[in-house]
Amino acid sequence: MRLILAVLGLVIWLPFASSAAVKALKFEPNKLDRFFDQGIAVGVEAGRAFSITGINKKSENQNGLSESISINVGDGLGRKLTGSVGFFQVAVEKDPARLVIDLTQMQRTKVDERQLAAVFRDSGFIKSTEMTMDPEDFSTNLTFFLKKPVRVKVSSPEKQGQILIKIEEESAKRIKKIKKNKKENKENKENNNQKSKK
Repeated sequence: MRLILAVLGLVIWLPFASSAAVKALKFEPNKLDRFFDQGIAVGVEAGRAFSITGINKKSENQNGLSESISINVGDGLGRKLTGSVGFFQVAVEKDPARLVIDLTQMQRTKVDERQLAAVFRDSGFIKSTEMTMDPEDFSTNLTFFLKKPVRVKVSSPEKQGQILIKIEEESAKRIKKIKKNKKENKENKENNNQKSKK
């Protein structure tokens, strides 16, 4: 499966349709190690039937600066999948601020709209959720309306049947840099104090 990161803008999303073709950068599986704050990440493995077996949220740190979403994908019968997941698109949009996940070839899901909302009820990033399904096209669309601008990093580890999405505040990189500088300044000050006492 190849992962593609398109960073040249978005088109309007329809509930069950993929966006128009955009110029993209290609990445090998497990190599999509860059954040983006607007654009589309695409994973492709066509020709099979899949199902959603679970969706989970996890806070990445105690300060609430980041969260991760894991979408567990099974085969067409809902059994554990050990291969690559099906075709998907993950889009970050600015106005309105939302994260849109388009999953195709999904014949069934064990997660309904009510359960999805419950998973993200206490999220620091997601304000509300929507879930729509098209039984004719076997597609599922997940829309996450955001509380603040974010950047995301998408991956789909090989042979794990998962789509992983890490969410950070758009300014998280700046915040991390400030904290790192403060820590280094504190350590330097302590070292200087110890030297002066000798």
